[in-house]
Order: sequence, then structure tokens, then C-alpha cells
Amino acid sequence: MGTVLVAPLVHTSAESGKPMPAPLEAEYSALVERYYRELAPQVLAYAPLQVYQDSYVGRMELVEKFADSPNMRLVRELLSRGAALEPTEDPLAVLAAIMTETVSAFTGDFSDVREVTEMRDRAVAERIEETLTGRGALLMGAGHQVERYLTMPYETVRCASLTDVMEWILAHPQRFTPYTLECARLGS
Repeated sequence: MGTVLVAPLVHTSAESGKPMPAPLEAEYSALVERYYRELAPQVLAYAPLQVYQDSYVGRMELVEKFADSPNMRLVRELLSRGAALEPTEDPLAVLAAIMTETVSAFTGDFSDVREVTEMRDRAVAERIEETLTGRGALLMGAGHQVERYLTMPYETVRCASLTDVMEWILAHPQRFTPYTLECARLGS
């Protein structure tokens, strides 16, 4: 049994699929970049390790599609240092989450989203415990709480700038999906 480094992620607007007007995009992107500049050295210090990535189902298309995002730059740097990117989530669970988030955005009822997120978090924890052989890094969105379901030792990366990003998201609710706002509340 190994040890897991839990690193909360924040997604760019491109990754979340919700573009913003240029001035807001620049401001938000600067906050996200600052967060990753603070996060990266803490995670890279653990390399080489096994990487468990939010929504990664074992296909490199995710890494390639968002290659320029700060999250994927961190993953690529970890891979260049000998890390192994582990299939982390079941494709059907990720699809169920996307569908549930979409429906919830129209209905305003997020109880199903929380239920699906908890189901994903439990499954990711099980996957980590089944496959981790040494040190691992869990890179999941800040609204996830996978560590609640881990029975192995873990350490959470703390970055002061995460609070800044979450506060910015909450201050601009019209620019984010209700699900992202819910995650920001949980992550702040």
C-alpha cells in the first residue's frame, strides 16, 4: 500500500466548455496559471509516481485535447519525469456525470450531481487502492472528495492561491455553470 498526494484541480474555461469575454478570461486565466505555478513544484517533488487524473479513462486524447491547459502541462511534466498515468475513471461514470450536470443546469436540482460525484469519488478511491504500488498523485477537481473514501495514507497539497480562484468563481456566478459554482463552494 502506498501514499497518495491529493492535489485539487481548477479547470480553465476551455476545459469546462464555458467561454468568457476576453477581459474576464484574461483575469481568470491569470489566477489559474498562478495556482498551477504554486501547485506544480509541490507535486513534481513527488515524481516519479502514479498519476490519477480527473476524468482520465485510459485514452491519451484527453491529454492531447487540452495539451495547453495548466493541468495537462503538469501531467506531461510528470510523465517526462517517469510518472505513469493510470486509467482513473470508468468512461460510463464520466458520461453519467456530464449528462447529470447538463440536466441539473436546466432544473436547478443538484442532488443528483452530488450523488453522481460521490459515486465517482468512491470508484476512484477503489481504483487507487487496487492499483497503487508506491507513491501516487490524485489530480481531481476541487469539488471532489475522493480522500474521504481512501483507507490508505494521503497528504493534501495546500496552495493559498486556490482560495483566490474559488473566490473569483463565486464572485462571477454568471460566468460558470451551477455545478462549477457548487464545486467552488466545496473547494473554498
